[in-house]
Amino acid sequence: LFSMAVEKAGESIRATDTLVTNMNRDIIIILPCTDEAGAKMVCQKIEKKLEPEIKNIDAGSNEYIYSAHVTFPIDGDSFLMLMEKAFKKISDKEMLEKIISIPQEKRNYADRSYSRFKKWL
Repeated sequence: LFSMAVEKAGESIRATDTLVTNMNRDIIIILPCTDEAGAKMVCQKIEKKLEPEIKNIDAGSNEYIYSAHVTFPIDGDSFLMLMEKAFKKISDKEMLEKIISIPQEKRNYADRSYSRFKKWL
């Protein structure tokens, strides 16, 4: 799936863009002179190209693909700041998915339990 994602990403970018991979885990695409709307469009374009491949191997895209886009200088003015922001977006998405996967009755129970002790504070 990773090699397919790299291939589809390569097909989706311009000649002036840069595609970097690290240890078969992340795909980083640098899009010079691209605003947030353009970066989001590239993410969607790559995901759309990957959909048939993901269906062929019978895997949900949420299990394997977490896309995030950041823009310079809005999200950071150094490469390190941009990478931290991108990883934060991905970890926030993963955490949200974990919270949502908890059944509603268990979330309600936890909320009631917390509320009971909250009055002590």
